[in-house]
Amino acid sequence: MCDIWEEFRAALCISGGNRRPPPTLPPPNLAGGGDEDGGGVESGGGQEEGDIISALPDDVLLFILSRLPSAAAARTSVLSNRWRLLWAQLPVLWFPLPAEPARALPSPATAARTRDRSHRWRRRLLAHLPALRFPLPVGPARALPSLASARAALTQHSAPSLWILRIDANDADPVDAAAVLRLAAPRLTNALFLRNVVPEDRKKAVVMEVIELPCFDRAAHLFLDLGYLRLAFPPSGVFTKLTVLVLSHVRFQGALDIGDTLSSARCPSLRLLHLFDAQGVSNLGICSESLVSMVLHNLKGLQQLRVVSPMLRDLHMFNCFFKRQPVASITAPVADITAPILEKFGWLDEYDPRWVQLGELSQLQVLAISFFAGAWYGLVEHQYNRGSVKLLQRFREIRDLHITIFYPIAQT
Repeated sequence: MCDIWEEFRAALCISGGNRRPPPTLPPPNLAGGGDEDGGGVESGGGQEEGDIISALPDDVLLFILSRLPSAAAARTSVLSNRWRLLWAQLPVLWFPLPAEPARALPSPATAARTRDRSHRWRRRLLAHLPALRFPLPVGPARALPSLASARAALTQHSAPSLWILRIDANDADPVDAAAVLRLAAPRLTNALFLRNVVPEDRKKAVVMEVIELPCFDRAAHLFLDLGYLRLAFPPSGVFTKLTVLVLSHVRFQGALDIGDTLSSARCPSLRLLHLFDAQGVSNLGICSESLVSMVLHNLKGLQQLRVVSPMLRDLHMFNCFFKRQPVASITAPVADITAPILEKFGWLDEYDPRWVQLGELSQLQVLAISFFAGAWYGLVEHQYNRGSVKLLQRFREIRDLHITIFYPIAQT
């Protein structure tokens, strides 16, 4: 168990102004008998004396708990009945990566020496906290994985709604990830941040379990960085209030078209769509009346793209078709984009006017393209540069032109 007193002390130190860092504070005297300031706590399970912290309104206590990681906030339930499951009313839950093993509480002698060095008013404040009913373990406790902690916390969460859920996981278990998403979907009303940190040697590992994304019909923002776990969109349901969807490092189950889920029929409010380093999407057809910004970055295996979006103003493509292997069964244009009011367009990809249809783009103001530099690039790169020139020649006037140049680095 982590040092609750140190975590609580940090939560009470609200940043701002020119305040100095607080000194290290000792825990209350768990052995009983009070302290030299008269602010002690009776031992043996008696009534707490002068517990001014627990007497604060729930809103104030919840504000203090909101400054702790949710796993640490949950551990305050052991302080007294007043604190039991108070954390479960928090509208925001966040679970960072497990930290270093916590230190055990100091011995009474060490606590006494530290008490003499501390400021009087802070000693009295900490002494007013309720006493623990059992001693903490003397050895370091091993922290639960953040997804497991989040899963346990969500089963006890009692607030009417969950405003924000943030989880940082380390090489996440797909079963835990799927369970957390299922528990969060019906109650989340604003944003979900899920990040799975995976070591380099695990990024290409084959994970058979598939995470089915439940329908978040009340959430507005979803940010999922899955560390190349497999993901499947739900076969039905409407993401009614979803406005922002960011998916990165994800393997979609099978070669499929996820455009039906991302179109207006099932995402009627979607305004921003970003897909980064996604695999398993062969065809992407999106018909959206609300989409304003879209970024497609390194979609491996993409064979065909069709976008119909009358409100789209910002579109960026990067490395989705470069060195693409043609499929004989596909005779339609590889990219067909209808966005009549598009203002910002980035095409850092292979371009050929024979299979890329962009429409008029009469309101375009910003164009971003790329070239390969160097005297010894190959035929593919040479064709890439010719395509960029042809794209540039489509426009008589561009207000802002951004050119990215890729060049080889000599090996020493």
